[in-house]
Amino acid sequence: MNQAESNHSRTASIAELVAGQVINLIQGGHLKPGDRLPSERKLASQLGIGRPALREAVRALSMLGVLEIQHGGGIFVSALTPETLFGPLHFYVGLDSRNVKAIHEARTVLEGAVLAHVAPTFPADLLARLKRRLIAMEEYFAASHESGIDVERVQQDAAEFRAIIGEAIQNPILLRALEGLNVLSAATRTQLGSYKGSWEPLMDSHKRIVAALESRDPIQAQQTMKAHLQTIQNLIAIDMPTKDPTYD
Repeated sequence: MNQAESNHSRTASIAELVAGQVINLIQGGHLKPGDRLPSERKLASQLGIGRPALREAVRALSMLGVLEIQHGGGIFVSALTPETLFGPLHFYVGLDSRNVKAIHEARTVLEGAVLAHVAPTFPADLLARLKRRLIAMEEYFAASHESGIDVERVQQDAAEFRAIIGEAIQNPILLRALEGLNVLSAATRTQLGSYKGSWEPLMDSHKRIVAALESRDPIQAQQTMKAHLQTIQNLIAIDMPTKDPTYD
């Protein structure tokens, strides 16, 4: 290893340590979402490191969505929401259809288990709201021709449907995991946006989810969620490249 490579490796190692220190400050509550970091000169001095290593650390944390660089305005701690933390991964997920399949598998495992978890005690008021959302969705489909359906409207209805179910989840770790997975599955929704066929299967699968929750049956809830996600996967597969072996 020549001198230049050695210096770069040393800078990268220091940058990793600095990134860890910044994350520790956030986890400890010393830095909060929206807080502005000290100037580069001051922060480098406080941490006892060179400015090149600090820049590397800031760049890495920015790519991860932890920090937000506002050119001319400073460096800030991001909102630390699933959208900011998982959002940067969406681009990479969407590059390969195998990633879409992996997301489908992850959603099947996690969302199926979560629906089974909340089904026995699913609140009546949330169930009533889900039914009202179903009625609104059905009325929209009935009033629209297949070619005139606004996909963004459909996705917004689905997002509200998921949000209502999310309110029944009392475990913050499970809820945050689902929120993060939902951000990554934006790649799936992008594929669905090009779909031109009938939306009836998707509507039916939403109805089955509500029926399963109304029955308070965890096994039925898990099975209906699995079937719902398979319906989405089937719709997406219609427009996926046939040369991809994962969809053969």
